[in-house]
Amino acid sequence: MRDLHRRPPQLAPEEKLIFRKVVGPLLLSMGRPLYEDARRMEDIVRATDLDWTVVRPSGLFDAKTVSDYRIAVEPQRLPGMFTSRTDLADVLVREAVDDEHMRACIEVITTQGTPSYARVFLK
Repeated sequence: MRDLHRRPPQLAPEEKLIFRKVVGPLLLSMGRPLYEDARRMEDIVRATDLDWTVVRPSGLFDAKTVSDYRIAVEPQRLPGMFTSRTDLADVLVREAVDDEHMRACIEVITTQGTPSYARVFLK
């Protein structure tokens, strides 16, 4: 079994400076136990003979319609901090009926209509 839970989550290199230097490290530090649990879960899933896809959304928010979201296959990382629930639902349905990302971890990032960091933090 790969020992991924010891490797800290990485930030996308294209991310804005304020996110890479302030917001991202703060979130990674605060979310460390959650990220460690998720990595252990992924290690367990990877060790099986099952067909699987791990979908990693970012901060969830509500939106009325599916957007032009982006998907990246690990180890690629996308800039962006949010995933709409409608985009996540669309990805989950597509992954359930298509085997394009079989035995892979994918990240989904919403590219349009995302909330500001301040709005999410205050909420």
